[in-house]
Amino acid sequence: MRISRVSPFSEATLRNQLRLDASLRWGALLLLIVVFVEGSALRGAGSVVVNLITLLAGGLWVGTSLVSANVAQSLGRIHDMLDHNPASAEAVIASGLARKPLQRHVRLALYHRVAVLRHRQQRFAESAAICRSLLSLDQRRSLESRPHLLLMLVEAALHTGDIAGAYDALLELHHMKLRLGERLQLFALQTRYEVSTGHDAAAVANLQQKVAMAEMMPAPQCGMLHAMLSSAAARLGQHDRATWLGKRAQLLCTPEQLGTWDVTWIARGQAEDDEPTNDPV
Repeated sequence: MRISRVSPFSEATLRNQLRLDASLRWGALLLLIVVFVEGSALRGAGSVVVNLITLLAGGLWVGTSLVSANVAQSLGRIHDMLDHNPASAEAVIASGLARKPLQRHVRLALYHRVAVLRHRQQRFAESAAICRSLLSLDQRRSLESRPHLLLMLVEAALHTGDIAGAYDALLELHHMKLRLGERLQLFALQTRYEVSTGHDAAAVANLQQKVAMAEMMPAPQCGMLHAMLSSAAARLGQHDRATWLGKRAQLLCTPEQLGTWDVTWIARGQAEDDEPTNDPV
């Protein structure tokens, strides 16, 4: 029976799977070594049975490697499917997770994709739990995916009200070397954190530079950042800035995209004919 869904995440299950994977792979390697050593001593007798056992042991070791290789080949396909066919992506992930033994990095990569899937499904509590587990298993902080896991964790933590968790992840991200896209995501999440926690002055500090960074993003994300900054400026009484930022947000985003970020205060503030003619940034 083909598995089509990934079971609800459990860190205990993940750790058990990693232990089983390691046991099976080391067991196959040990068997290969024993058969090779013992077979070398008996091969002079021309034993067909010894040769056959040696071939079987070698085939077992190659087979364990092929399992991981086949699953690893599906990772890129899963990434593409997450955008266009998440149900099929989940089925492929579930099938891969059921395979054993897998190399450690392959199983962790599959769970990373589970986290991405749950995040897109707005199942933020499960997404955060997976990210935390994967990050805790990366004791040497060597995973190339660590920045992306931390970025997802920040967003999921903010959605679930885990302010302390978001702060810790943001702190680590600020000490990492990030690519341009990751730096922009960090900037957006940092702004959201500051606005959500009432640190409005920090949010609007260096506003001109922040607007320039926002303009490097796609229109919806750019508009959302303008909306967040507008809210912060409004609470600080910086009405010229807030009006300008809010109007730009409305130009860049639909009301649905703006979501809960309230920029309707513009209609309650300055009259249209009193709005500033220059950018107040």
